[in-house]
Formats: sequence, structure tokens, C-alpha cells
Amino acid sequence: MTWLLLLGIVFAVDVKEKVKKKFTVTGVVQNSAGEGIKKVKLKIINEEGKEIKDGKSKGDGEFKFKKIRAGSYTIRGEHKKEGSGEVKFTLKTTDVDLTLRISTGEIADAPSQSDSETEMTKEPVMLPQQRLKPAKPKLKFEDLFFEYES
Repeated sequence: MTWLLLLGIVFAVDVKEKVKKKFTVTGVVQNSAGEGIKKVKLKIINEEGKEIKDGKSKGDGEFKFKKIRAGSYTIRGEHKKEGSGEVKFTLKTTDVDLTLRISTGEIADAPSQSDSETEMTKEPVMLPQQRLKPAKPKLKFEDLFFEYES
């Protein structure tokens, strides 16, 4: 009986609850109408601004990132036509399911600043220019052939 008690104590000391170290982030990307958007470029960025993972949303706007360590992150999404958006989240003990809203980012009534408040410096816009090709000299008939007299 004492052996059983002794074995129980020894094994009870080694048993600890496993702490999850890596998590899964799932979710859906939606436009302002609530519809799922496919092919949205997604990036998960940590607190220092370093990109941890990247990917794209699937057909219904669904996405899934695996093996992400505990911490605070931001997920950013960009789409050519729909716009962009971001959501901040924290991973501590469980996986996270997010909804990322994408909007065009247009601001309707943005306050304008007068010229007296700010000084704007105008720099010339440097666009790529096409080089002009010099004209090739045309060959003259007299230069190519000689006259033969017999």
C-alpha cells in the first residue's frame, strides 16, 4: 500500500499542464457591405513593426495563419480595389478568430489647411523620360557603288 502511495506522489510531481506556445489566427476579410473579399494581401506585424507572416485571403475572404507565438500583433490587409484595413489582437492562451473590415479610406469632409498655416515645398516631379535616338545616317547610292568604265 505504501508503494502505491509513493508511486502516486512521484508521478504527480512530474505531471504539469502543458502550456500552449504557438497559436492559430483565423478569420474573414469583409468589405463595408459585409461581403467576403478574396485575394486580399495580409500581413501579421508584431509590436516592433516586424512582419511575422504574410498570405492572401481565400474565396470567401477566409484566412488562416498557423504557429504564431504569444504576443500582441496587428493584421493588415490591402486590396487593389476595395482598400485597406487593420485589426490589433493579442495571443495569450487560446487561438483567435478575427473579422477584418476593408474600406477605401476616403475621407469625405477632410479639413483643409490654408497656405499661411503650412509651407509646402514643391519639388519637380521626376518621371522616367524616353531617350531620343539619334537619326542613323542614310547611305547614298554613290557611296556604295563605284562606276566601272571599260
